[in-house]
Amino acid sequence: MPKPPTPAISPAEGTFATVSKVRRGSISRKRCACSSVLERKLALYTLAAAGAAAFTAPAAAQVIYTKTNIILTDGVALIDLNHDGVADFTLTNFEISSRYYSQVFREGWLNVRGAASESPAVLGQSARRGPVALPVPHGVPIGSDSPAGFLQDQSPLSMGYAFVNNDSHSVRGRFPNAGTKYLGLRFTINGQVHYGWARLNVTPATFYPLMTAIVSGYAYEATPNKSIPAGYRGFSDGVDPEGSLGALSLGAAARR
Repeated sequence: MPKPPTPAISPAEGTFATVSKVRRGSISRKRCACSSVLERKLALYTLAAAGAAAFTAPAAAQVIYTKTNIILTDGVALIDLNHDGVADFTLTNFEISSRYYSQVFREGWLNVRGAASESPAVLGQSARRGPVALPVPHGVPIGSDSPAGFLQDQSPLSMGYAFVNNDSHSVRGRFPNAGTKYLGLRFTINGQVHYGWARLNVTPATFYPLMTAIVSGYAYEATPNKSIPAGYRGFSDGVDPEGSLGALSLGAAARR
């Protein structure tokens, strides 16, 4: 019985079959390559996310930030976090001088105090000489999860002290020479608790003014009872947070 004729394969069909095989192999290799690239990107993303976790803003954060350039050498600086016309916190920098025979003495104090009507509190600690405000490192949470406690005290909290006479000079306190740090603040709006921060740098000197405090900004979380990382302005600013080490340093300072 005669065999059926073998179907003819045109050059176009043969070319298509060959190309089809090459394309399938190419697609397979491309899929492997894309999978490898995707895995590497996911790994890098995971590492980046882990590094940024220390400075992740709370969910649904609504941060109200105010940029300032207050140079406080002698007198007061008012911090109105929510711009309602009432100063929520007041920084006071003042000095006195005295003379004993040929000796001239000069002392300076830098304090923070909240408005009584706002039920204010500051991250700090009790000390032998009175309550002390603690310098909060960048990125450390300010709120119920802060590694230090809030002091709700009607008396001012000390931030720094300086003394100078003809022969000597001394500085005490947590803020002088600490670099850029933050006050951790708690206050109320319509009876609801809010958390915020004030960023400042305190530099001491051996002459007037004995301390200069520069307040470069402050912010608060508009959502009641929600923590805010120190320095967070509602967006990433590229400044590396001090993260867990900062939290540990603040916790250690609070236990001193």
